Amino acid sequence: MSELYRFQIMPEKNVVFVKHYNEINLANVKRRSQAVREHPFSAAGMNRLIDCRYCKIDLSPKELQDIAELISSQRTERGYYTEILLVSGMLSRGFSRMLVAMIDRLDISYEVLWDNDPELEEKVCNLLGLDAEFIFPEFLGLPFRSHTDCTSVALKR
Repeated sequence: MSELYRFQIMPEKNVVFVKHYNEINLANVKRRSQAVREHPFSAAGMNRLIDCRYCKIDLSPKELQDIAELISSQRTERGYYTEILLVSGMLSRGFSRMLVAMIDRLDISYEVLWDNDPELEEKVCNLLGLDAEFIFPEFLGLPFRSHTDCTSVALKR
């Protein structure tokens, strides 16, 4: 994986988890998109959680349009899916909302969620069709339940 992002595909759950680190720019988004597309577990219709928390957003309006066009160009390949953009600040929420507006004509369900939502984990599970006890990949970190969290709870008992 890259130091700019990590991802995990869970074909049995029909979901791709992505976490960006440091900076989000057009080159990083294209590189990550290609890596996910080329992965042997990748398939059309997979739901996605894109974690952009605490990242610097380095995208011009033109580059944001380029990302929208990239998503549009992959429409047939990706199929219908739900994508959640997880954000931590007003700027990233603003960029996310602009992107959603640019691709609104596609039959993709996009949700932008704040990282400080007290019901975040429940909303993510509902939107992605995951059961309430789902164990999230560790690289997503808090507030998501991971194997590490389950192990530490088990050890405390």
